Amino acid sequence: MRVLVTGATGFVGGHLVRGLAAAGHLVLGVDLNPPGAPLMQYLGADARAVRFIQADISAPGSLERAVDASAEAIIHAAVITSTPDVEASQPRRVVEVNVLGTFEVLRYARTAGTRRFLYVSSSGVYGENMRPAVIQESEPLVLEALYTMTMLTQISRRVARKSILSDFSFLAIHSQTLPITFYARKAQIKRYSLPSDPAGNGANNKISLR
Repeated sequence: MRVLVTGATGFVGGHLVRGLAAAGHLVLGVDLNPPGAPLMQYLGADARAVRFIQADISAPGSLERAVDASAEAIIHAAVITSTPDVEASQPRRVVEVNVLGTFEVLRYARTAGTRRFLYVSSSGVYGENMRPAVIQESEPLVLEALYTMTMLTQISRRVARKSILSDFSFLAIHSQTLPITFYARKAQIKRYSLPSDPAGNGANNKISLR
C-alpha cells in the first residue's frame, strides 16, 4: 500500500515512516524540511521504500503540486509543537499549520480519492496535571495553550465530516508514561511515550490501514 505521511521528518513522523516501510508499504514522506542524516541513518535499509517530498501543507494546493502519486492512506502528523515562546512570537503560523494545514491535507485526501485518513493528535489536550497512566478519550479536555487548542480532534472531525470526507479515522497519542521531572522556575513532571509503544505496555503496536 502507498501511504502518505505528513510531518515525516519529525520525531513521531520519522518513527511512523520507518514502521510503515519496514511493514512493506511504500511511503511518501511529506515535510517542510528535508530528512537529516540522523533520520536517514535511523531508517537504514528501509529508506529504499520511502520518497521524501518537501511541501508546506498550509499552502493551498501545495500537496497537489508536490505529490505526483496517489496514496491509499494518509497519516497526518505534521504540526508545530509550540512552546510559550513560539506561541507568543508566531501564533499565526501555529494556526496556519495545525488547523489550516489539516484542512488542506483533508481536502487533498478527497481530491486524491484516499480511503483512509489517520490524524495524529496529542495527549496535551488533556492538560498537564497527573492523571492515570493511560488516558481515556472520555477524560475532560484542558485547553490551556494555543497548541492544544489547535490539536483538538473535534475541530478536524467536524470539518472533515461536514465539508470534506464522509468518514475517516483518528489516531491520537493519548498515553502518558515514563514520568520525568524537570526543574526550572518550578518543578514539572512530564510523561512521555515511545511512538512505537503509545500504550506504554511494551507491546509492538501496529496501525491498521485496512
